[in-house]
Order: sequence, then structure tokens, then C-alpha cells
Amino acid sequence: MKEVVKRAGISASLVEDVIFGCIQQVGEQGYDIARVAALIADYPIEVPGVTVERQCGSGQQAIHFAAQAVLSGDMDVLVAGGVESMSRIPIGSVAQGAKHSNDYYEKYEVIHQGDSAERIADQRGYTRTQLDEFSLESNRREVAAIKERRFEKEIVPVEVTLTDGTKTYVSKDEGPRADTSIEKLGKLKTVFKEDRKTHAGNSSQISDGASVVLIMSREKAEELGLKPHACILARSVVRSDRTLMLTGPIAATKKELEKAKLTLEDMAVYEVNEAFAPGPLILVDETGADQTKMNPNGGNCSWTPAWLQWSENYDDTLARAGA
Repeated sequence: MKEVVKRAGISASLVEDVIFGCIQQVGEQGYDIARVAALIADYPIEVPGVTVERQCGSGQQAIHFAAQAVLSGDMDVLVAGGVESMSRIPIGSVAQGAKHSNDYYEKYEVIHQGDSAERIADQRGYTRTQLDEFSLESNRREVAAIKERRFEKEIVPVEVTLTDGTKTYVSKDEGPRADTSIEKLGKLKTVFKEDRKTHAGNSSQISDGASVVLIMSREKAEELGLKPHACILARSVVRSDRTLMLTGPIAATKKELEKAKLTLEDMAVYEVNEAFAPGPLILVDETGADQTKMNPNGGNCSWTPAWLQWSENYDDTLARAGA
């Protein structure tokens, strides 16, 4: 949060609100972490903050709300993003002690994403080898992106103290493994169900991370002499089958493209959630997306927060979308 205003060359006092997505809002991530983080980052005490939760789409929803605040004319400058520390706040922490109405469990079958991934794989006939091949390619792409320093401009090195007391900097993603292979993936034990298809090598990681974006109205950016990196053309949220939740991006993609008056052919690059390998595979099958354009920097079957889309002919795309 310090770095995002520093790199833009603006004062944090210009920020009118901080919106963060966070799922496990307990412990260190409780007590409105957006507001707490703003204070720790030395934003002026007058800068407010709010934390939102829409499960895995929480960070994306924070960006939606920030964009909507600008579009409504309520605000001109916001910081939005997401944060999750899965090592310090284990997954499921919020559910511990929480009691849902019995009606909820009586009306709906409640399963987690791992089971959803297995069901999609079974329904579509994806083999374990297919899932592993996708994951291996995703890993290869991310290793290449790190080696070629493609992420360098968007990563903020974080100083950490190791167990022996020495200090070092974390400056790159630690998930991808340059030495993995289809043979090594094939030897991993399945996780959610014995002798099935989903395992640590084709699933999302247990990770710690945070990211922020600075969102402004076009007029404010021009007033401050700033050059935008991107333009938000459309937003959408959809519901999906609770037992097949990884299929949600299919409907969302179609809805957003229709809103923006664009097609997949207009996209030079796009990203899709890689929480589990069946998710991106079924999206390719259902939309006809070009897999060579999808997640070009990999993801190692890790969670990516948004379906990002842009065209090689930026001006033409904006004109067609009426932006």
C-alpha cells in the first residue's frame, strides 16, 4: 500500500477509500484489515477502509466496488485489492465455531472446490494425465516468466526475518518448481479422494500474498498527469452450481464480453482462475478460448483473482466498447 502511491507519485492523502477483499476475516485478518493496513502503511488517519468477502472473488469484488465508486461520481481515487495469509490464518478458520441454519444443509449439498474439481473431471472425462499436462505447462510458463523477470515491475520485495535471525527479501513467487516433470506429477498422491485425479501438483497452493491497484477516474488521472495502465470496461458477477463452482468463469466471461461488446477474438491475452486444473480446461472447452493466449505467465494452478482482458489494438477496442 505504501508502494502503490509511491510509484504513482501521489500523496496517500488523495486516497478517498481503501477496499480490500479477504476471506478468513479472523485473527490478524480481522478487525477490518483494510482500515488496519491503511493505518500501518501510514496513510493519513482520515483515509477510511472497508473489507469485503465474496469467497474466492473477494479481491476482484473490491476492485468492482472501487470502479463503481468512480463511475457513480462518489470518488475519484481509491486503493483496492486483496490479501490472504494461508500460513498464519489456515483455510477454514472462519467456519470454526460458525453455525449455519440446518435449513441450509437440508436444501443444498455443500462440498468444497476439490470435490467440485473431481466432479468436473469425471463429467467431462478429463484424465489425470490431462490435468497434469495442463499443470506442467502452467508451471513451465511461470518459471519462464520469473526467469525473464516479467513480474519484476509489479512485485514489491518484502523483508523477512528467518528463524536463525538473519534478514532477507522475498522478491519472487515461491510456488513454481523448475525441476518438475510429468513423471514427478504422476507419482503424487491424490488429496481429496484416494486414487482419483486431484493432487498437490494440479491444485491451488497454500500461499500468503497481497496485491493492490490504484483506481482513478480518467479526469483525475489526467489532472495529476498520470498515464493509466488499464481501463475497466465491464464487471459482472454470476452464480453457479454449488457443486460445480469452478464453472462460474464460463458464464461470467460470456456476460462480460456481451457487456463490453467484445469477443474472445479481440483478446490478445486473458487470465482464468487456476485453482484446480479442470476449471480452465472446461472454460476452454465451453468458450473455444485459445489456450495459447490463456495465462501466458502461468499460474502453477494457483489462484488468479480476475479474468483480465485487453486487445493488441487498444484504441480500437475502447472505441468499440464505447469507452
